[in-house]
Amino acid sequence: MARTINEIEQSITGKLQNKLSLSSSGVAEWRLWVSVCATAIHVFELILDRFKKDVEENVMTSRPGTRKRWERLCFLFQNNHTLVWDEKDATLKYLEDDASARITAVANVNIAGGIITLRVAKNDNGKLVPFNAGERGNFTNYINESKPLGTQVVVLSTTPDSIRYNAVVYYNPAFPLEQVRERVTAAIDAFKLSQEFGGILYPERFMDAMIQAEGVVTVKLNSILRKGTSQSGYSDVNVSASLEAGYFDYDNGNSIITFESI
Repeated sequence: MARTINEIEQSITGKLQNKLSLSSSGVAEWRLWVSVCATAIHVFELILDRFKKDVEENVMTSRPGTRKRWERLCFLFQNNHTLVWDEKDATLKYLEDDASARITAVANVNIAGGIITLRVAKNDNGKLVPFNAGERGNFTNYINESKPLGTQVVVLSTTPDSIRYNAVVYYNPAFPLEQVRERVTAAIDAFKLSQEFGGILYPERFMDAMIQAEGVVTVKLNSILRKGTSQSGYSDVNVSASLEAGYFDYDNGNSIITFESI
């Protein structure tokens, strides 16, 4: 981890004072050179930190069998494009990099008992929905061509889990209520579309998403319930809940957010 400029300056100064008799003046020339050298070293250490991070990310996403590698594979899928074999670097790739064809918005990877289960969904105008039959078939073919030999993979793209909540948002009265309401709504919609929950719903993170909205002071979550596609009724979510579909949508008709000025 890169040291601060001040830490580097102290290190250089300590070594110099052990060997040389230096002026104690705060504007001495040697202090200027120490500052210049410390700044250059600090920038170099920042570059090394970034390089290390890039290398670690590449290792985790390129090494077969890791969850990150499977997630990356899901997001690289381009619907209605054909993979081709590149003899130059011995890899499968698309002839064209078409961002508009990369329809995967959520990819949840579960590895258990030697079987890899991929749960995927797409973004349809801000709403997460399953792949249609054609998209699911194309995605399955893409995974079958890309996966290592002998790997068992199951692809699921089903109706989202339903989340029903009851929350009280305490806001700063310096902000107009309608403005706070819009920001909270945008925050929980962004949370729904994010990848951070990784197929698991955490009530605390749901609350944090609302608290981050400008104007919100704190949030009280009275209840949060979940229902998967195979369930007949809703059940309480305490610490966390695994999402049957790997993603969720809100039951807006039966969810409640009350706003109170603090």
